[in-house]
Amino acid sequence: MIEANLCAVPLCSAALSLSALCLLDRVRSNWQLLPRTALLSEVVNAFDAAERNGKRLDAILVTQSGRATESLLGIVTIHDIPKVLRELTK
Repeated sequence: MIEANLCAVPLCSAALSLSALCLLDRVRSNWQLLPRTALLSEVVNAFDAAERNGKRLDAILVTQSGRATESLLGIVTIHDIPKVLRELTK
């Protein structure tokens, strides 16, 4: 099985800074940042780890290097996991 990275799956894109979101979302952290070079297995592991810890992960926000000060490149939600799993099994 070849390990693919996030760039292999088309993502919704938008040009906005996440700094404001981080300031507004101090209490509820139902999202996680990952760099665009993150492996697809890291995406699955992030959703799995949240569930094992009794938390809900609604989205993974993708930036160039996984920092909130960067522009948003894409969003991965739980609804994208079937596509991610298909890519992992190719």
